[in-house]
Amino acid sequence: MFGKRIEMAKPALILFLKSLPLNSKFNVVSFGSTSNFLFTESKDYNETSLELAIKEITEMSANMGGTAIFPALCKIYKRKPIKSYPRSIFLLTDGSISNTE
Repeated sequence: MFGKRIEMAKPALILFLKSLPLNSKFNVVSFGSTSNFLFTESKDYNETSLELAIKEITEMSANMGGTAIFPALCKIYKRKPIKSYPRSIFLLTDGSISNTE
């Protein structure tokens, strides 16, 4: 994802985050050939954590190589779910993905 595609994805991601229900927890995983969590642990959804996430998202660039979804999903599922919170994953990509098997 690069150029216009990443610039279109960022506001979509911000819209997703602003649409989360109160009393939820969230994290953002950026992925390409590697993947990174925005926060070391999922954060309580509040004004402070949302502002921090938005700041980081607006500064994101497409510099992670290809779009390998599977390793990123494996990283997510290796983390223990948080008790009393259902785990929901929203996957946002430009459609140019690899490793779909």
